[in-house]
Amino acid sequence: MKHSMIQLDDLPDEILIMIFKNMCQADTVYSLIGVNQRFNTIVYDSIFTNHLTLFEHSSDGSICSFTDSMLEIFCSKILPKINHKIKYLHLESSSMERILLATNYPSLYGLCLYNINLETAKHYFFTLSTLLELHVSVTNFSDCLYLLDGRFNQLHTFYVNIAYTRFSRLTINNTENLPNLKVFSLSCKTVTFDFDELIVPLLHRMINLEELGLFVKVRKKNTFVDDNDLKKNIINKMSRLNNFQFDIRSTIHIFNQINLPFNKDIQYIFKDFHNNLIISYVDYFSETQQAHCRTYSYPYLCNSYCEITNNFPSGLLFKYVLKISLHDERPFEHEFFLRIAQSFPLVKYLTLANNKPQNDKQKDQHYWINVF
Repeated sequence: MKHSMIQLDDLPDEILIMIFKNMCQADTVYSLIGVNQRFNTIVYDSIFTNHLTLFEHSSDGSICSFTDSMLEIFCSKILPKINHKIKYLHLESSSMERILLATNYPSLYGLCLYNINLETAKHYFFTLSTLLELHVSVTNFSDCLYLLDGRFNQLHTFYVNIAYTRFSRLTINNTENLPNLKVFSLSCKTVTFDFDELIVPLLHRMINLEELGLFVKVRKKNTFVDDNDLKKNIINKMSRLNNFQFDIRSTIHIFNQINLPFNKDIQYIFKDFHNNLIISYVDYFSETQQAHCRTYSYPYLCNSYCEITNNFPSGLLFKYVLKISLHDERPFEHEFFLRIAQSFPLVKYLTLANNKPQNDKQKDQHYWINVF
């Protein structure tokens, strides 16, 4: 063992860092701190200390705590020496209190907790009235309202991803204004049936909001979420709003009476947001008797773009999109795939839902695969 340690110590710093980077950061810090001054200098580097996962995975993949002796060394000797460099902590529930109380974490930016039950989460988080920024994924809209019922009254930035936005009879204090909230983003990939009843009233409470992100699928009875909706129910209610990023897909039945927005009207309404171009288009699907309207801000900052149709506008570049899906009742021709390949140069995942044969058979019917 002594001989192997001498050989390891003879390696240049660059090689040692490459070796240590392939180890678990916590294992690297635990094993090498205190061996000698040179190793201390290396493992004290932010490469190994700014992002720590302080638990283990058992053979069946479940999460479990470090041994008591290992926790004792971390809490008494290691964490107090590197606390100012730690930016992210991943902890499991049985040892998190011991670790969090071991020292102060002045540079901590993110905290991820695993195997934590609801009551424990309430105990720790719902007394943190000084929380300023929160990024969270929740199951339903009631969870979102629960977090905004006043317990985090200093919150100025809130990003929430909601699995389901369904109307709930659960009584929650969701009528008080949120004057300190400056940045809010809501994402939901499932269909929202109660946009006007749930999301719009929540936005009205954010009287001082400056930045808004809204990424939802909406189904309404008679009208799209169109220019009038956005102007009347959102923009006119937020006098300080200066950044509005959104991707809103709304669906209605085409046998209902509809008033379609024009692109020029939407662009006029958003004339105060100089950094954004607004893209809007409507698709009609006769087989399902539906009409889909998609309106979004451009540049498009999301990493996925779903349900692309033949009506997709040309000449746009989506630099951040890695995943796309294609869907239409009409066939996708060769030229369509060329347009898509040009607009999404970095795409890695593609899903296609279309059983209509191409009309133009002059080109190789499999050529579009090579385009990507």
